[in-house]
Amino acid sequence: MSTRLDHLLVGVPDLEAGIDWLQAATGVRAAGAGTWEDEAAGLAFASLGGRAYLVVVGPGGSAAPAGSLGARLGAPAAPRLIGWAWTVDAGVLDGLAGSARAAGLTAVVRERARRRPDGRTILSRELAVGTGSVSGAAHLPVFVEPGRGAHPSIDAPAGLRLRSFSVADPDPDGLRKLLADLGVEVEVVEGAPGLAAVLASPIGELTLDS
Repeated sequence: MSTRLDHLLVGVPDLEAGIDWLQAATGVRAAGAGTWEDEAAGLAFASLGGRAYLVVVGPGGSAAPAGSLGARLGAPAAPRLIGWAWTVDAGVLDGLAGSARAAGLTAVVRERARRRPDGRTILSRELAVGTGSVSGAAHLPVFVEPGRGAHPSIDAPAGLRLRSFSVADPDPDGLRKLLADLGVEVEVVEGAPGLAAVLASPIGELTLDS
């Protein structure tokens, strides 16, 4: 099974302001990529090199219902890492969900629809896992199958490179084992639960955290 980091999500309280912030910090302007309508969230993409990309996500155009991602993104005062996704081969999500539940996690396979700026809808399947009864298993990835058509990293604006990415947890050994059982190899460090990334750009490095 081929696995790799698919994308990082940076939450911003205002999408256009977030796009401007990224351009000022890196010299790269993320391109509008449509909306996750079920989450009332607007999206902009920038390539991280290879088959990975950055998602700048903020409240969408319509009023965000309570509990949606769009509603939650209105709160942060500054851009921050809010999640990450790990790609897997097509057809393995259901089996992976079973493995996650066996490890004491909650696991839900769902379909996500992204409406592109040209009006087309792109569908993808993903597995969302939760801490369930596992202590300290925060900041787990969403697992995604490749969608139809070109991967977003191919035509997203280029110029950024992911220099490092790590997940912190008070029990790094436990989280490292849990991720390995799910087929994920990523740097895990000891600390308060959180995410950290360093991006290289045409005008210097940008450090992101949660």
